[in-house]
Amino acid sequence: ARPSPCAAGTYPLYDRPPHVADLIVANAAGDRHMEVRLVVVHLKSKRGDEAANLGRRVQQARHAASLLNTPHAIALGDFNDDLGSQPMAQFDSFVNLYQRHVSPVDQYSYIYNGRAQAVDHIIVPPELDRYYADGGAVHVNADFGEPLDGAAGRTSDHDPVVARFLFRPTGVSEALIGAARGAYSQPFRLK
Repeated sequence: ARPSPCAAGTYPLYDRPPHVADLIVANAAGDRHMEVRLVVVHLKSKRGDEAANLGRRVQQARHAASLLNTPHAIALGDFNDDLGSQPMAQFDSFVNLYQRHVSPVDQYSYIYNGRAQAVDHIIVPPELDRYYADGGAVHVNADFGEPLDGAAGRTSDHDPVVARFLFRPTGVSEALIGAARGAYSQPFRLK
């Protein structure tokens, strides 16, 4: 065990700090590229003293929002808060893909005590939202109960979230972009 780096009565901001990846995404020909920042978050859970936890999640969300300082940045993961909460308000200048693009009936990734909640989010700056094609939670976990007697079942209590973006190639008309967007904008569904 290491001694705490924090002064007495203080705590580190994160138990699980965000993973930040600065990536270069290139087209197949390699003649165009885009710099993308990916921020994977897992904010403090609501277990324990929620009066203390809420303030910590607000600080964590504020820090995660500060990491979205490029036009092509994405924050995603377990924010442990539903739409409209104080921590999620830290992203008000950004686009929450649930609120903007996902049908209200599908705006959940976690079910607690029978209440469906959107606690896993994908947040992007407005500049990146214009490239959004489709996405949301893939309902492969939250809709199913815990497996009994060691039976195979869900892999998590949260659903994974995904988003697909279509980036406009140069020299393509707006009409063709609209047609491509329509062809690739079918919501994610398990068949």
